[in-house]
Amino acid sequence: MKLRTLAMKELTESQTGLYLKRQILETIEQYGISISQIYSVTTDNGANMLNAVKRLMEHQRLTLENAPDNVTTTQSLIDEDEEDVDEEESTETETRRD
Repeated sequence: MKLRTLAMKELTESQTGLYLKRQILETIEQYGISISQIYSVTTDNGANMLNAVKRLMEHQRLTLENAPDNVTTTQSLIDEDEEDVDEEESTETETRRD
């Protein structure tokens, strides 16, 4: 097993789980790495990082389920996340008000 740091990216938006997931997927795609090749993720246990990893695990599950027909691509799954953006932002706003 080899451990490597792939990227250090400047993050220009609020560091939500969804945004971090997208950044991770874009980075691994840049290097030709499939989500199915990810074995482990180490985080600082911040809520946003745990949410990002949870989303990555779901993405990995969906990718593996659709692997035989090669219909689902990383970009199509990222596009599906667009629907989650409004929901996540409204949830974060409600949480801040409480």
